[in-house]
Amino acid sequence: MKTCIYKKNEFATADGEHILQNFLGARWVSNDISCNEVQAFFGETIDSALEQGLRQFRNLLGTKGGRGDDGPDLRML
Repeated sequence: MKTCIYKKNEFATADGEHILQNFLGARWVSNDISCNEVQAFFGETIDSALEQGLRQFRNLLGTKGGRGDDGPDLRML
């Protein structure tokens, strides 16, 4: 069993949590640090807000996403 670093609950399996956010080009993932419930909550709140706040910087730096995709079109902001 693993222990979620945020909720301190035990879990057997979890999807991979990105150590650095995927939209920044990170591919480092851990299945051992947080449960799926926390990952889903962060994905809908903190991760989404962070991605929106850093969108311009990602494009200026030409950073590709973790899946190799280009940054979002800034004209739609």
